[in-house]
Amino acid sequence: MAMDEDEWDALETYRSRKGLPLHVAAHWLVPYSDPDQEIQATLDKAIEMHHTFHPSAPPSFCVFGVKLIGDGVVDSCTAALSQPYGTKPDPVEPIWPAEKMAKSHPPGRRRGASVRRTRHWR
Repeated sequence: MAMDEDEWDALETYRSRKGLPLHVAAHWLVPYSDPDQEIQATLDKAIEMHHTFHPSAPPSFCVFGVKLIGDGVVDSCTAALSQPYGTKPDPVEPIWPAEKMAKSHPPGRRRGASVRRTRHWR
């Protein structure tokens, strides 16, 4: 599963007040955005969170890496629609253009984070 700041802040607040009865090893969600600067800013935040909440200390509450969701697939809990949504004729049209997804992948890896991509390849 992927996290963003709202989910992480909620878990962190709960953890600081009551402790968590489970381990959290999350990937940081980097949603698609048209301006490359927004993607880069979110990727930078993901890497920052990975270093701040590194799996080595403590492993029970960490940001393991980066998550890019290319389209809706069952194994990423973002299953595609069986009927077109709105006016789109293709219910599984990719969210990320392939070239932007490929471009966003290496920086996370170079900076020490695991990068997970989910994409249904046709």
